[in-house]
Amino acid sequence: MPADDNAATRSTRTAKPADETPAILKDPAAGQVPATRTAAPIAVPPAKPAHGGGWIAFAGAACAALWLGGSGAYLYGYVIDDFAALSPAQLAGIAIFAGAPALLFLLSGLLGRTVARASAQVRSVESALARLSTPVDTLQGEVRQMADAVSLQVGRINTAMDSALARLAAMEEVITHHADSLEDTSKAARERVESLMRSLKGEREKLAEIADSLDDKSALIAAAIQEQSEMVAAAAELANEKATEGALTLRAGAERLGSAGDETIKSAEKASEILGERASNLRELADTLKSRGDGLDAAYHKHRERLAEASEALRREQEKIASALDFHKAELATLSKTAGSGAETLRKSAEESGAVFTRAINDAINRASALSKTIESETRTAAEASEAVLQRLTETAREAREAAVEAAERFSGQAGAAEAALERVSEAGFEAAQRSDETFQARMREAELLVDRAAKAADDASEAVRKQLADTLETARKQSDHVEMMLRDMRSRFDDAPAAARRATLDLERALSEGLAKLNATAEDASESAREIDAMFQARVRHNYELLSDFMLRMGSVAGGRKPIDIAPDEVPDPLISRRRAATKGSTHDSHEEVRLEPRDQIDDEDDDETGAPERPRDERLANQARPEGGWRWKDLLANMDPDEDDEPPAGNKPRRSKRQG
Repeated sequence: MPADDNAATRSTRTAKPADETPAILKDPAAGQVPATRTAAPIAVPPAKPAHGGGWIAFAGAACAALWLGGSGAYLYGYVIDDFAALSPAQLAGIAIFAGAPALLFLLSGLLGRTVARASAQVRSVESALARLSTPVDTLQGEVRQMADAVSLQVGRINTAMDSALARLAAMEEVITHHADSLEDTSKAARERVESLMRSLKGEREKLAEIADSLDDKSALIAAAIQEQSEMVAAAAELANEKATEGALTLRAGAERLGSAGDETIKSAEKASEILGERASNLRELADTLKSRGDGLDAAYHKHRERLAEASEALRREQEKIASALDFHKAELATLSKTAGSGAETLRKSAEESGAVFTRAINDAINRASALSKTIESETRTAAEASEAVLQRLTETAREAREAAVEAAERFSGQAGAAEAALERVSEAGFEAAQRSDETFQARMREAELLVDRAAKAADDASEAVRKQLADTLETARKQSDHVEMMLRDMRSRFDDAPAAARRATLDLERALSEGLAKLNATAEDASESAREIDAMFQARVRHNYELLSDFMLRMGSVAGGRKPIDIAPDEVPDPLISRRRAATKGSTHDSHEEVRLEPRDQIDDEDDDETGAPERPRDERLANQARPEGGWRWKDLLANMDPDEDDEPPAGNKPRRSKRQG
């Protein structure tokens, strides 16, 4: 692959053959006057305003403010007690003393800023003059550097593009291979799901047939129980008729015995008591028969409820299988029910909130009435308290008037004392004025000394400013060196960019390979989970059928007049009790032919694929199993069912073995 697709085009454009002649120029003597070309005016950008050195002016202003504040505070606090007593000349001297150094500081800051800006402008002018003095050399050097950098970057980009295109081609092949494998896996999974759906459909049809047969059997059992209940009712009616006939006969005998005379009264009374006891016994017998009839009716209803529960359990199993196929419809139904319950809850909450609001309003009205009563009592109490306070205020005003009279008398005495104190203060003020004049003269001498010191400090400050400017220039040079170093670092990072892109491509390829491997593992786990779910479902159906067969065997024994098993009303019958009895009699066939959920009875798709058709002797043994109590059993129907006939995948579409099993 060429490094650059446009290289040939550029070479054909730039390379000229040796025998090519230059273009023919027009003769200037042909009468055409060459057009005069006027140079377009060059737009010179306006000069940038000078900047920098602002911190110097700020430092000067800060020093001036500090000097003004410090000198003013010193003069006000330690030197001058009263500015109003000073003359204009003295005030002017103080202002010069305080303001001249501050003005000097301010001017020094402004001059420093001007010097900094001028030095920056001088440096820029020197660099511009150096470039203008040798424009050709400068331009050639810059163009040469730019051309070298561009050619180097173009070469690196070409090599990086070549490697990237090669890596992309390899990645495209790998992705195509993984896509093909993923498509094969998805096809196998789809075929497996279709086979599972077909097997579930067959199981559903078989369950429907079993439910129909169970309904027929339950109808027969209900008819038998109805006949038994009718027979019991007929027996109860016959006993009742016999009891009534006996009562009539006894009543006639009593009448005949009553006519015998008074001598047989005692014997007649005894006979009547005996007859009464017999009549009560007959009534108790009738009640017993009636209670037994009620018990039979209750047993009939109980058995009918149990049959209804069994059929309902079968229907629930069938509905579970249907719900597994129609999962989304079940979710929508659940959501609708949830929405309905939520609406009902909202309605109830609204009703409850209305009731609570009504109760709250009633409570608020009651509280308001109670509060109004309380406020009325409190206002009455406050009125009484205000009257008491008014009386106290009148007494206090009278006492204050008396105190004011006493204070006036005391103030007149204090006024005389104040006049004497004022005379003493005036004498002390005259002496203080003399002392302040002497102090002012001393302060003026100290101010002259301070002015001299300020001049020296200004000289020192100018020298410090010069040193600070030199340090600033040195710092600027260091910053320029740091910027150049950062530029070199950026160039090195740009050089390392292709290697970083290559590493990112490798990481992306690795992530894609790991994701595809995880996707394959997830598909294999899903197929294994589906296989396990199928086996668990078959085992559950077998267990339910076994329990139903034992239950129907018990119901058949009840309908056929056999003795029921002695168990509690709330206890579940043991489905293996008949086998235990057969084992105690010594029959060894039942222990080997008993239907249990053993690992050999579970469904294994891989074994079905390897061995082909399932074995039949076990079904024949279940079909020919001994029936110790006679009658038809549900296990006979279950034994004729082939659990693996619907799970066989179609020819040529055997599921692939997972890498973990292989």
